[in-house]
Amino acid sequence: MIDGWPHCPATPERLEIIERPGVFASKEEIEEFHDKIDERQQYAAMRLSQDTRKGCARYRCPAKEGSIGCPHVEGTVDAAVSLGQPTIQNPPDLEATPIKLCQQGSVTIHKEAYGKLDQPHYWGSRIWAKIYGLRTHVEGFFGSLKNPSTEAIGRGHHRLVGLANASIVAAVGSAACNIRLLRKNAEELRDLGYGHILINEDQEDFGIKLLTEDEANEIDARHAGAAAQSIESIESGEPQAA
Repeated sequence: MIDGWPHCPATPERLEIIERPGVFASKEEIEEFHDKIDERQQYAAMRLSQDTRKGCARYRCPAKEGSIGCPHVEGTVDAAVSLGQPTIQNPPDLEATPIKLCQQGSVTIHKEAYGKLDQPHYWGSRIWAKIYGLRTHVEGFFGSLKNPSTEAIGRGHHRLVGLANASIVAAVGSAACNIRLLRKNAEELRDLGYGHILINEDQEDFGIKLLTEDEANEIDARHAGAAAQSIESIESGEPQAA
């Protein structure tokens, strides 16, 4: 197991530990890291399926998937050489040490083997880095949402029962947080000479009117008349007004 993923037992030792570049790493260092990860991923077993309820997953030998060449899998060495893929130089002695990954079509690995290191994408790969990079923005938003001086959405904020009610409160809080952050950004743009609708003053009248009983009845009658006229038009085949 390397970084929460099963690999061929003959994976080169130089690829077992690959240090991830730091925050201030250069573009060249990041590309070099991904190149090493790509090379190591060729030795990674292919995940065929995963059962999160039972906490296990099924994997297949990388040579049987066509990513490397191995003497234990007939025909893969010649194919790997022709495709420029790595080949296993010192394959394990399966008679002395039986290895299920090499001998079976696939193997089941339980969560005890990888624990919390299990991830949907191969660690360090380019797609992994792209998704993991979004975490910075997500964590920043949640930090702003839970800040006691802002929306303060956190434990004890509300006492509503039920996932639906809690989701509504979280959605309203997130919307308020978004508006606040957008307004803050708009104010910064205003200082640079840019106008934005979000920094306009809110109107006192938002178009809400409390109707009297007579006014409500009049509107209902108007709607009923329009609906009846539409039904007559449809039945008569006359064109309806847009």
